[in-house]
This record gives sequence, C-alpha cells and structure tokens, in this order.
Amino acid sequence: MQVRVNYCWLAVFLVAGIAAFSSPIMAQQRGVTAITDTSGRNVGFYQDSYALLIGVSDYTAGWPDLESIPDELKAVAAELKLQGFQVVTLLNPNRAALEKAFQDFINQYGFEPQNRLLFFYSGHGETRLGGSKGYLVPSDAPDPAKDEKGFLRKALPMSQIMAWARLIEAKHVLFLFDSCFSGTIFQQKSLPAIPPHISMLTAEPVRQFITAGSAGEAVPAKSVFTPAFIDGLKYGLADLDKDGYVTGTELGLYLQGKVPLHASQTPQFGKINDYELSRGDFVFTLNPSEPQRAETPASTETVQPTRAASIDAGSRVLAIWKEKGCFFSGEVLEIRDDHYHIHYEFSGDAWVRKEQVFLYQPPSLSDLQPNTQVFIGLDSGGKWAPGRIQENRNGQFLVRLDDKNLCGSEKPFNWATIDMLILRR
Repeated sequence: MQVRVNYCWLAVFLVAGIAAFSSPIMAQQRGVTAITDTSGRNVGFYQDSYALLIGVSDYTAGWPDLESIPDELKAVAAELKLQGFQVVTLLNPNRAALEKAFQDFINQYGFEPQNRLLFFYSGHGETRLGGSKGYLVPSDAPDPAKDEKGFLRKALPMSQIMAWARLIEAKHVLFLFDSCFSGTIFQQKSLPAIPPHISMLTAEPVRQFITAGSAGEAVPAKSVFTPAFIDGLKYGLADLDKDGYVTGTELGLYLQGKVPLHASQTPQFGKINDYELSRGDFVFTLNPSEPQRAETPASTETVQPTRAASIDAGSRVLAIWKEKGCFFSGEVLEIRDDHYHIHYEFSGDAWVRKEQVFLYQPPSLSDLQPNTQVFIGLDSGGKWAPGRIQENRNGQFLVRLDDKNLCGSEKPFNWATIDMLILRR
C-alpha cells in the first residue's frame, strides 16, 4: 500500500461562510440554522453555510497521483449538502488557481459575520524544517527532494492559510487536514477530555483545526480520516454527548480516538492561538430535516420480493446476510429450489431464501416518487437498508427506514442521492 511520510494526503475544511466561483452551487436547506442549549435556549445561529472542496489527484511535476480523491470528495460533498451547505468542488488546480480559489471564496462569503464556512482540500501536503512549516501541494509543484526552490515557489504555505483565517470575519471556521502535519500551527494545550456542552460561549468566534496525524507520520494512500469524518456526521458517531449536535471539539476527540484504530496516525486538534478567535466552537446540526417529520408513521406493508423469474445465475442482487436484516450487494452463483447461492462483494458466500433476494435495480428519477420502496446505501461497503421515499428536494431524496434500528443506523430518516438508491420491487 502506498504511503507518504514526508508528504501526505491533505484535506482542509474551513467552516463559517464559503463562496462559489467556478461551478453552479447546489443548495440544500439554505438559510438560518439555529443552535440551542440543553434547556432549549437559543444561543446562536448561522445565516448561511458554504463549502469549498478542492482536490488534487493528477500531479504534473513529479508527485504521485492520488486516484481515490475524486470519489472521496463526492462522498464529502453529499454529506455536507445534507448538513445544509452549498458546495462547490474544484479539481486539480495549479498554484495560481489554488490561491485564487481561496481568495475568491473568502472575498465573496468570508465577511458575513453570521456565516459558517467550510473549505476542504485533499491532495499531497509537505512538512519542512522539523514540522515548523507546512504546505499544500498544487498540481504543478515539483518534488522538493529534486527541486526545493521550485517547490517553494509553487506550494501554498500554511502561513498564508493562517493569514486568511484571521482575515475572515465569518464567526466560525473549521480546518481539517487529512495529512501528517505539524500541530504547531494551532493551540494544543489544555484540550478537554470531555467536550463542553452547547452554551452561550459556543457562539463566540473560533478558528479550529484538525489534522489526520502529526508531522512525520505515514498516511495511507486511501484515506481513513475522511470516511471517519463522514461517518461521524452521517451516523452521529461524533455526537459524544448525544445532544443532537457535533461540535468541532467533539469531532476532534472522535477522530483522535477512531483513526488510530485503522491507521498508524494520531489526529491532532486545537484552536488558533489568537484569544479572540479561539473562544467558540463550530457546530454541525445532526438530522436537520427530521423534526417536522418525526411523527410520520412507519409503513407496515410487507416487503414483496422480486419475481424469481427475473433473477438468474450471474445476476447482481441485494441479499440479506445471516438473517440480520441488513442487505448486501452480491452475485447469484447458483439457483436450487427456493434458495439462491450468493457471493457477496465483501467476499462472503451464503445460501439465501428467494424471498430475501432482490434484483439490483438502479432507479431513474421518474421511478423515485413519494412512497416508492427502495434500498438506501448506508456505507461504502455495500450495506443496504430497506425504506420508503418521503420527499424529493432538488435531487436529494429523504428516505424513512422500515426500522430505525435496521443495520445499525441511528437515524429513522436519511437523505440520499440517486446513486445511493436501489429499487425494491
């Protein structure tokens, strides 16, 4: 597996009010997002939320290409849209385009005090001089081991990112780096073992930073940090105090505990050293669309299986796994009486009753009407849960699971794009 020691994946998330500049923005749940404490008192709000995702996967001056970045950015974008962010994605910028992206974004949206802004940069990163200096690596930067001066002319220094962080007037900004990177750029002292509850202090300005590892650690070519970030929001895993919010502090603590279980890296997190920009906490709201639908009754209709005649040996299907109620994608190897022999894509095999096997049928937009029965993909490992379409909002589909605890999901309602859905007929 390819790893990088002196240069790594890099992902930057800036949260507090982000702008669009190159491609059309796809908005979800745009507008005011209120934040309340445990007593229900309103302690602050975000006027609008924006995200800029920058990925560099195709390098032209000596750095190895990073092929998984585009798909990782798509997954990040999908989750952020469900969180209410307007998202813009930029791929493979050179130094000039990279710098312009940050400047244009900040100039357009960084000066509204009530905005929430998120920047996500994914690509190579480089640390120099014992971890005291860090850089984002654009597509046209040479390898510093071969051309250090050329690298310094092209790479974007973290000192510039820090200058932009101080320039921005939007109150909450969160930076996440999927990279081995020095923690000296932010304050790491006196980090809490337990995150503080939402309070009036939460609404104060903040610039927060989370890195996937410290300088010199090897980061795998396929990110662990990014999917852990997505799962922390998507399934509420980073909501450590179970209050319906994920703060920047909670996210840092969650990633610091989760990532080392799957990679030889230890995430670092903290806040900028400036006192006036370190008092608050960035806030994600979990399940922002669920409250008004919480009383919608679950369907009691029995799931009808796909007709046996439509499934043959070699068919791609969704099949239940070990009677647990979760469905996984696989291929029919053999048909015998009222059972199918399934080879699952995660490498397991099993004999499954015909009524527990469904043809893998990606839908068209016209198929996805309210009350349509579907399977919704719950993770990248091919796990699917049965549910029913509740709403179509600008190409995002709200699905209510048949059982809110099915497949370990903690949410009865889930938002999905069309590529996350399979027809259930």
